[in-house]
Amino acid sequence: LDDVISEMMSRFSVMMSRGDMEWPGRPLYVIVDEMADLIDSDMKKAFAQRLGKIARLGCAAKVILIAGAQNVTQEYIPASIKGNCPHKVCFAQDNKQKYRYLLEEYRGELEIQTGICFYKGPRYLHAVRKTNEEVIKILTEQE
Repeated sequence: LDDVISEMMSRFSVMMSRGDMEWPGRPLYVIVDEMADLIDSDMKKAFAQRLGKIARLGCAAKVILIAGAQNVTQEYIPASIKGNCPHKVCFAQDNKQKYRYLLEEYRGELEIQTGICFYKGPRYLHAVRKTNEEVIKILTEQE
């Protein structure tokens, strides 16, 4: 993550010298699978701080954080990371509070069950009952 942060800061330096508001080049993706395992490790604080910095600053530099976790409570997904990710995808959780925490809203009329995927973009919440391939198509067509 230190290398990613160095690259991100380097991109900001180039952007500032050019007067760009957004990185004109290709994006850099940071993919974290099973984030709860990493956040629960001995390096929890350092790891969370680095991911939080990438989540807060990375968008303009096209450093895109993609993090996956099976547990969506604050213990495993710190607010500093969750709050700075404009796109969220949530599959079946065991209670409505987890949906509320991750998505920052929940529409009670939607059932909590397997097969429903919630997508929260910068402007709206969308629930779908689709196959994995259909969900991927929906996500890639969003703003």
